[in-house]
Amino acid sequence: MPSKRKLLAFIVTAIVGVSVVIGFFNIGSPGNERLRRYDDQRSQNLQSLRYGGIDEYVRRNGSLPDSLEEIQKTIALSSPDSLLTDPKTGEPFEYAKLSETTFSLCATFDLPSEPNAKTMYPDVMWVHPAGRTCFKFQIQSTGPTVKNSVPIP
Repeated sequence: MPSKRKLLAFIVTAIVGVSVVIGFFNIGSPGNERLRRYDDQRSQNLQSLRYGGIDEYVRRNGSLPDSLEEIQKTIALSSPDSLLTDPKTGEPFEYAKLSETTFSLCATFDLPSEPNAKTMYPDVMWVHPAGRTCFKFQIQSTGPTVKNSVPIP
């Protein structure tokens, strides 16, 4: 009788072990999932900074801001600190005014983006490799008084 119990325990343990390995293979380790969530938050923050910060600043002032601090002083963002800084490191995102109508937003990503990232944000190519990545935009008029940024490929 004890040998049947040991065999059953071994089989159950093996099944659980294989299930855990298959789960890690399919969804990744908890550490990778945490890094992916940080990258998703970076992309969302950059998108909010673009629309709610920079585009709104241009609509109100008629020109691009010179710095992120200028945006923060002029526009009351819902959570300025969290939108202007990396969610993991707390360091500010990089903003650069490239010309009177173009700018870039840069962040350092932990992992390459998922293949479906284009469908998550269809108007912007938030697709990125691991590491420092910059996204370039140009301000264009989309109506008599409305100006919005569009991605530069």
